[in-house]
Amino acid sequence: MRPAVTAVVISGDDSSTTELEAALSATYPEIPVVDLGGLAVRDALELSAVSESEFLWFLTPDSDPAADCLDELLDAIGSTASVAAVGPKIMHPSRIVSAGVTTTSAGARVNPVGRGEIDQGQRDGQTETLGLDMPGMLIATAELERIGAPSRVLGPAYRGIEYSRRLRDLGKRVVLAPRAELSVSESTAAQLGSSPLPPISKFQIRTEQRYRLSLARPGFLGLFCLLALTQLKNTLAGLLGNNVRSAGWYLSAFFGLAADASTTAPLRRANSRRNRLAKRSSTSHVAALYADPDELAVQRRSMNADESAAAAEVPTGGPNDEAELNPVGDTEEAIDSFSRLEVTGGASLVRHPLTYLVILAAALSGFVSFRLFGPGHLTGGGLGSTDVGLGELFARLLGQHLDISTGAAVPADPYQLVLGILALPFFGHVDIMARCLILLAPLLAVIAAYLAAGAIARRRWVRGFAALLWIAAPTFITALSVGRLGVVFVWIGAPLLVIALRRSLRTGSIAASAAAGLLLFLLIAGVPMMLVIAVLGTAALLITARGLRHLWLLAPTLFLSWPWLWALLFHPGALFTMPGQTLAPAQAPSYLLAVGFPEPLDLTWLAKLLAALGVDGVAPGVLGLWAPLIVLPMLILAFFTLIEARLDLTRLMWAVGLYLGGLILAVVQVHVPAQTGPFQLIGSYPAAGLTLVSLGSIMLLTLGVERTAASTSTAGRLPMRGLAGLVALAAIGLIVLGAGRSTTSADIVEPQEHGIVPALAADRAAGDTQARTLRLDNVDGEVLATLISSADGTVIGTSTIDSAEAVGGWPWERRPLPIGPDQTLVAQAASALSADDAGDVRELLGRLGVDFVLVDSSAGDLQNSVSAAEGLVQVGPTESGGLWQVDTDYSGRFLVREPDGTLSTASKHGSSVEVAPGEDGRTLIVADASDAITARIGGAELPSPSEPSEEWTSEFTLPSSGGEVELTSGSPLYAPGVILGWVLGLLTVIVAIPFGYQRRSVRKPTAKLSAEAKA
Repeated sequence: MRPAVTAVVISGDDSSTTELEAALSATYPEIPVVDLGGLAVRDALELSAVSESEFLWFLTPDSDPAADCLDELLDAIGSTASVAAVGPKIMHPSRIVSAGVTTTSAGARVNPVGRGEIDQGQRDGQTETLGLDMPGMLIATAELERIGAPSRVLGPAYRGIEYSRRLRDLGKRVVLAPRAELSVSESTAAQLGSSPLPPISKFQIRTEQRYRLSLARPGFLGLFCLLALTQLKNTLAGLLGNNVRSAGWYLSAFFGLAADASTTAPLRRANSRRNRLAKRSSTSHVAALYADPDELAVQRRSMNADESAAAAEVPTGGPNDEAELNPVGDTEEAIDSFSRLEVTGGASLVRHPLTYLVILAAALSGFVSFRLFGPGHLTGGGLGSTDVGLGELFARLLGQHLDISTGAAVPADPYQLVLGILALPFFGHVDIMARCLILLAPLLAVIAAYLAAGAIARRRWVRGFAALLWIAAPTFITALSVGRLGVVFVWIGAPLLVIALRRSLRTGSIAASAAAGLLLFLLIAGVPMMLVIAVLGTAALLITARGLRHLWLLAPTLFLSWPWLWALLFHPGALFTMPGQTLAPAQAPSYLLAVGFPEPLDLTWLAKLLAALGVDGVAPGVLGLWAPLIVLPMLILAFFTLIEARLDLTRLMWAVGLYLGGLILAVVQVHVPAQTGPFQLIGSYPAAGLTLVSLGSIMLLTLGVERTAASTSTAGRLPMRGLAGLVALAAIGLIVLGAGRSTTSADIVEPQEHGIVPALAADRAAGDTQARTLRLDNVDGEVLATLISSADGTVIGTSTIDSAEAVGGWPWERRPLPIGPDQTLVAQAASALSADDAGDVRELLGRLGVDFVLVDSSAGDLQNSVSAAEGLVQVGPTESGGLWQVDTDYSGRFLVREPDGTLSTASKHGSSVEVAPGEDGRTLIVADASDAITARIGGAELPSPSEPSEEWTSEFTLPSSGGEVELTSGSPLYAPGVILGWVLGLLTVIVAIPFGYQRRSVRKPTAKLSAEAKA
């Protein structure tokens, strides 16, 4: 006679009991079904179906036990008193799902049964195992009072293992009855495999975490910290592997760690009680039943291989015929790998177009960059002096104070952040970095362009043709000569942006989107107007539903330059300025803009060369009129491309759209005043517009060459190839025209051993007093006064925001804004020094913090006027010009005014100013026009006097005790905010690294498709 058995439904749904009763009605109609969910052990034992039974049989609603399954389980559990739980061999439908399970010592589930393993009797030996899965597990009813009901907080994969561990902790055995078989549904079977990697769901990660926490006593705190670090590590690994979804799951598990610890607290307490009763402090009693980590690795590889094989199936469930068209070994690469013979007939480097492009780029680099070699540091052009350290550069990035002229409170440009990052591989040497960048720029640009041309051209020589046109662009050649590193950034980064963006659109890669965002930041840092193009392009991608991943396009710019973007909201005119030192090139006519020239041609060097060859009387202006004819072959090729090539309409619209849009933007830029020059407004440099012009025109010409060169008619192909050859020669001519400019232009970058001010004045500017120098130049009969501080003329001494603040109004009526009282004072000092009867100028210069006056050595009359001024002592002629020192008892921009009006010097060390004790009523004067300067002594903020002596300076009332006055400028949260942005930018770099791959889930065939396949 069969003992009394009660079936216990595992899931907690209300309909589960009814569903299981219906499933057992055919084979076991006499067995009652109960649900113990939510009941205490005492309440469960009071149920008649439980109290009157001898055994409890745990089943899921989808369980389908064989007719003799229960009898086999009863025989197995009654074979010896040490057996406390037995389980059947779980099937679906003829394949083994589970035949006893275990875990690694770390708690990862291991199912020894391989996925899809067919039952051939290999699991028929009765085996002892660490645990059993819950479906079909049979225990004695008496055990319920000792170990309680199965936990509902653990998932199906770990519920049976944890329940079996309770019996193991009591010294009982858990065995498998292999002749007992039970079938489950596909959904249940899918949850009973080994722990997969990468994870398949957030639930899998959380239930494994809960299982490990349920056993963590003693040593809970150590395991909690270990799990926290593990989930953070897995989050970072997911980002590195471009698997953002799994990274989000791990991060969710990290934040849910405390909740899981609280949820599993009752299980830990019960586990602790069992260990105390057994006088056990380790898991040595089950250590022999743990699986080796290598076994889990084998199972995971098998699972991943099965998914890869499933990817070769068509959605109908049948095999993919194309997947077997090329078995291993029948390709040229495979044959070559086995035979080690060359069967591909590859070309040598001599026949590769990139070889000649590299040689040409190296020649261009040598011709343009030969002047960069020499002692000293680079200076001049749009670059400025590179005589700055990495510490000064990053101090500028982390602070809002810009030490130029009388000072300004503006954020650093993104351009300066790029310079700082590029200087890191050169151990912080900004000068060496700038030299190497200009030297390598043609090589980097031509290689990047060759790679990007693969998006529209297949033939290597056509891709080389496109790369040649790219580095021959006059905008790029001019930038190399005058040191506009921002344009160099664009010419190197734009082709790489095309590659990354194309990959993002074609593959949906988040890494490619993040990489494209970093490259966009590089372009925006070099040419601020590119921000408008980036925003419009990103908006277009989002509106056309190309994926939210394209938000990464703007994320790096937001993270790395948020202070600049915030200031840009109040001074949008900064978009029209170029980072770096201010240059004032003449405005290029529209016909030159149409062929890519950013400014009028200066062919003085060519006229001199012709004169040396015996061709006299050729004016540079006449040569400038004929020089644009060099692009005539390009215009002819563009004409034939439009009427004969029959290009794809989409590509044609892109090419024409980029060209026309860029030309319109360039024309607008040159007519919009962006900065103030010495005596006139300076128009915006058309780098952004000409970048689009170059991209559009090169794309059109490349498509035309690719299309016409593919003609099957030799008679039709040869003329077009001849025309393409003429275009290549014209490109080389453009390179020569642009490179020759560097031999005669005054705005070029070159090394210089001395600074813009003599060493004595430079030392005083960098010293404790931070004294300034007033430089006077005679420009076409006008006196140009420049107040020079420590950062003036250097790569950190510029700001697009500061330049934009000097010009206001709508684009069609922009004009200089009125100068402030500080610049008015500079003008008064220049006027006084240039007058024949200047008088005593010490008080006037002292208010500006000026210790020295520097006069251009070629301005003799101006030097005479300065020599006649009272209060100046001539130091002597220097390499930078004539130098005079202001003869006063005080020095620099930090002064202390006594109650009687006398002034004395206050030395500054770091960010604090030393003030000696003295009388009440003294005032500290900081001759700096920066806003929001505060002063504190011992943490107490110093008040400002009710009537300051200067409107533009910062003044503070000093206590009689004196002390260390701490000066701060801007918000104390500014630097931490900038660093936080850098951290987020580093996260973007990590996301952009194409490590690993994201395993794509294979959609399983639906029942309808499967039925159609069988039919």
